[in-house]
Amino acid sequence: MFVPEWAAWLFEIHPAYLWTFAVSISITGVLGYLTRPGAKEQSLEATPAYKEFEKSFLTAWCLCAMADWLQGPYVYALYSEYGYAREEIAQLFVAGFGASCVGGIFAGAMADKYGRRFASHMYCVLYIVACVTKHFNHYWILMLGRLTGGVATSLLFSVFESWAVSELTVRHKVGSKLQQHLFGMMFYVNFLAAIAAGIVAQALVSTVPMRPGNTPTANDRGIYFGGMTTPFDASIMCLVAGGSVIWAKWKENYGSSEGSSDLSLANGGGAWYAYWPLWVVGLIVAFFEGSMYIFVFNWTPALSPNGHTPPHGLVFAMFMMISMCGSSTFSLIDGKIDAKHLAMPIFGFGALCLFVAMLALSMPLASMIPVMLVSLQGFEFCVGMYFPVIATIKSRVVPEHVRATAYNCYRVPLNAIVVAILLVDMSLAASFRWCVFLLCCAAGLMVPLRSVMAEGDREQKQEENYGAVEESKEV
Repeated sequence: MFVPEWAAWLFEIHPAYLWTFAVSISITGVLGYLTRPGAKEQSLEATPAYKEFEKSFLTAWCLCAMADWLQGPYVYALYSEYGYAREEIAQLFVAGFGASCVGGIFAGAMADKYGRRFASHMYCVLYIVACVTKHFNHYWILMLGRLTGGVATSLLFSVFESWAVSELTVRHKVGSKLQQHLFGMMFYVNFLAAIAAGIVAQALVSTVPMRPGNTPTANDRGIYFGGMTTPFDASIMCLVAGGSVIWAKWKENYGSSEGSSDLSLANGGGAWYAYWPLWVVGLIVAFFEGSMYIFVFNWTPALSPNGHTPPHGLVFAMFMMISMCGSSTFSLIDGKIDAKHLAMPIFGFGALCLFVAMLALSMPLASMIPVMLVSLQGFEFCVGMYFPVIATIKSRVVPEHVRATAYNCYRVPLNAIVVAILLVDMSLAASFRWCVFLLCCAAGLMVPLRSVMAEGDREQKQEENYGAVEESKEV
């Protein structure tokens, strides 16, 4: 039977990848359809100028987000292909993570001062540099790419949304329904781009073989093209296209220097000591998201026992599908089950999934792959549900006047956990054990926090009932 070269890889992989992909895409299709952003409200108040703005923003956002997602499946795999040891890859990951965290501190202020459109262009430039470095099998060139890529990531998830918010509220002055519609579309497009990126990356890597661009020597380990470098070349194309849309269609906007100077670390620190639930939320964020970042680092080696090579792009696409299913599930049950009651089951199920993944490491390859794959997908489902749940919890627990300070402070224990675990040369089983421990701690911390939130809900309801009674007396 004749099989096209671009599809030959489908017949070479473990069948577990194919049936889990089929199940994942079917469930994602159903849930995605049920929770898709509606167009009814958008059509009621959208002007032609707004429609043009929405089209240009979502086009640029889709291209720039896809450029980021294209790289995700093959960062670890490429470093491993170049011959770097697990501890060296961990150092590169930590450098990128640290650059993203440090860049995030200054990204907002820089964008507000010099312009969000300019900062969006800087994202494209920095990420292009990061992608180019992936062709060089040289540790310090790859380190440079991790640093520029980390800063670029912090720009992607801050300045694009800031630019859109300013356009919505200042230039177009639209209502809350249109704002909600746009951010729903932004979330929806982001997941679709991630899924498509995994599939495209897999097809590129499987079709174009890797080859050296020069003769490697003892001092120069070589320049490479094709193979696992092709997703990064595709990312460059997306960045050029996205940057072109930004240059041609976006108008510059800037931040306001007024109204935020009182949100100092000193003011925030006082609130932390006065209100202990802030500490609890910060630890929950650190424990869950720390486990998530450790998972991101470990899923590639976990699916690569004894030289087995997984279809990285296909696996990444499945992870994104299942994560989208988690978020869609939250959308379907939001309003029926309170977020404070969802958090503990999410953490508990996530711990169970990673515990099963830890046990799967000792299984024979034939049974290990499906068990590992399903357990890791289960954790990704928890990740998809976690973000809207924790956003809801933070919005109700963290006081508005210290919100920015508190959210920045939450990064401190998170960074410490990720750096400590990644830089210690521990086994995969030990890494998963730590993740299970952290998730169990997060579930335990929800017990006192849930009680505090329940008490706050009762007080708010009493205030609302009192206000309703007073209004009826006046009538």
